Amino acid sequence: MKFLLPIFLLCLPATSRADIDSFAVGQFLTAAAVYDFETNTVNAADIREGTKTACFRVDKIEKVRATLTLVKGTYIPWWDAETTYKPDTYTDQWFTSQKYREKTPSADNLKQLFTAHSACP
Repeated sequence: MKFLLPIFLLCLPATSRADIDSFAVGQFLTAAAVYDFETNTVNAADIREGTKTACFRVDKIEKVRATLTLVKGTYIPWWDAETTYKPDTYTDQWFTSQKYREKTPSADNLKQLFTAHSACP
């Protein structure tokens, strides 16, 4: 199964500060890839159709997590394909999977999953 990031909510302790340093408050992010929990890989070709238009704003950065709010497009979460979030109806905290970190300790998983912008495209 392919998932866009919220699986990272499960694994806070393994996240490094370097992942969070990839972002800045006020920055805008769009999906660049998805994390496949079963194979523990990042794949740019598998972004869900309903998530390709999603643009998130970085609202807060704390230690090892970033708080993102959907501000443009739609977002369909990995855990519920029947739910579609619209702008300003979805805020969540995102961080790197412990399983991914164990396999690739030097990789910046969050940076691989998002493309940063000064404004939503």
